[in-house]
Amino acid sequence: HARLNLGALYDTQGKREAAKQQFEWVLKLDPANSWANFYLGGQAYRSGQYEQAVNFLQAASAGKAGMGGVSAAYY
Repeated sequence: HARLNLGALYDTQGKREAAKQQFEWVLKLDPANSWANFYLGGQAYRSGQYEQAVNFLQAASAGKAGMGGVSAAYY
């Protein structure tokens, strides 16, 4: 959770690459982590990489956070 929070903080400060590194670190340790996929999906969407965003967001919605993934990924 600490790396996810740090990545989210970096992201809100506009430090996109530093944020991405934190989220990718989480996925290396836990490839099914819904929140890391959700954050990376948001980054991909904001940078116009829509196909990549869809892949991350689908993984986020299917993952394990709350047993049904991150519900915000559906929206």
